[in-house]
Amino acid sequence: MKKKYVLFDFDGVIADTEESNSHYLGLALKEFGVELTEKDKQRLIGTHDQELLIEFLSRSPRKVTVEQLTRRRKELGNTYENGNIAPIPGIVPLIQGLTKRSENRTRIFYRNPSYYYGTESDEDDGLV
Repeated sequence: MKKKYVLFDFDGVIADTEESNSHYLGLALKEFGVELTEKDKQRLIGTHDQELLIEFLSRSPRKVTVEQLTRRRKELGNTYENGNIAPIPGIVPLIQGLTKRSENRTRIFYRNPSYYYGTESDEDDGLV
């Protein structure tokens, strides 16, 4: 039997994380004297470019490392653990529809920088 798969990226496809991520980054940068502009936020979408962070930190009146910024950002809040993200409009019914039409069980895999997670179920897996 030939298996068919549908894969989705999480950030920006299943869940809208951009606003929350830029919010926490903006708070951390502000503590170091840097304003995160709308143009900056646009440049960050879909990337984890450390060079952008270095560029933003170059506007700080004091010497700040990316490691210091990252540490402070994590202290201020975590997009993935504080309940501030929600599914992209329309994704829940789409995944539910795919699940109902599938002969196979639904599997959802996701990760953070430290861990890979996976769920497997015949019914609701917590996302839908």
